Formats: sequence, structure tokens, C-alpha cells
Amino acid sequence: MCDKIEMFAEIAAKEISKKHTKTNGIKFTTKETAEYTLIEFTVNQSLKPEELTKLRLPKIDYRKGVVLSGRGPIWLYAFLANYYHPIPWIATYDPRFGGAVVIQSLCSRRIGHIIPVEGVLD
Repeated sequence: MCDKIEMFAEIAAKEISKKHTKTNGIKFTTKETAEYTLIEFTVNQSLKPEELTKLRLPKIDYRKGVVLSGRGPIWLYAFLANYYHPIPWIATYDPRFGGAVVIQSLCSRRIGHIIPVEGVLD
């Protein structure tokens, strides 16, 4: 399974997006670390489920994990986790733990593991 990740990584590594992406009332901010990409989002207006397919999502390095952070509906988190599923692992930031909880892992992290994260907008 991790070999498939490398295939996506070769393509995606060349397509790393700008640090800020604003689309359909959502602003995405990305921060790169050696281990993961932090994707923070802010919903600026009422988001409708039918707008999900129109979102311009940040491009990431598919060789690393991703941490999702922001206030939004559960279905937005589910959509983002599904969109980024080919990466090694996905975690969601939880301020109660001061870190991100791994919710999906293809090879390098166990589900439920808490990854320390600094500099997240709460």
C-alpha cells in the first residue's frame, strides 16, 4: 500500500499550492513541517453540502501526513479526509489534547495516536 503512496507523491510534490487558498467562503491555510502538512480552514459564510464539489482544495506533498484543523461541519471533515485519503496518514486537530488524533493510516502511524502540533489557530 505504501508503494502506491509514492506514485501519488511524485505527481503531487510538483504541485504544492500557495500558502493561502480562498474558495466558496472557505479560506484554507497550509503550513509545512518535515512530517506533515497542516491544513487549517476558516468557514466565512454558510457552506452548503452541494458546494463541496466546487471547492479548490490545497495541494499537498503526498509523501507526508496531513493534519486538518478548523471549525466546520462534520461532513466537511469527512469530505476532506476522503479527498486526502491516498496519503500515509490523516489526523484531526483537537485542542483538548494539544495535538492531532490520527483518524486514518496507510502505513506509518497507528489510528488514535496523538501527534503534537504547535501554531494551530484555535
